[in-house]
Amino acid sequence: MVLASSSTVVMQDESFPACKIEF
Repeated sequence: MVLASSSTVVMQDESFPACKIEF
């Protein structure tokens, strides 16, 4: 799930900046 989340974050890094920092 982490890999899938990372991909989403990369595409929506602007929508999920917190996730990117957490990852």
